[in-house]
Amino acid sequence: KEKNPNVSHNPLESEEMRKLNLVQFMLKYGATKDQVDDWIAHSGYDVFTYPKVAASIFFHEGELYDSELDCDQSYVKDGFESVVHKLLTKSQVKVQLDANVTAVKKVGSGDVD
Repeated sequence: KEKNPNVSHNPLESEEMRKLNLVQFMLKYGATKDQVDDWIAHSGYDVFTYPKVAASIFFHEGELYDSELDCDQSYVKDGFESVVHKLLTKSQVKVQLDANVTAVKKVGSGDVD
């Protein structure tokens, strides 16, 4: 299908998409409340459901990370968590998981104890 050269296809230039948040946009164009709730619960895109985030941001982000661009993306073998583990090992810092922090104070040259 040919694009109309007189119409912008950039979601950031759409007045309607800038005025509506994503939930409002979905409901306006046929989604039910239950469908929107299910999408929010399973999509991992909860940041886009804040009332002040325009629908245009979501659609623009989709164009930036479109699957057609997948060949240009790089992935970390074993996931990004492996990067964290390697950094932790090299830094030799003491890390405690599931610990309650009761206080933080500066010691000497600005080190945190």
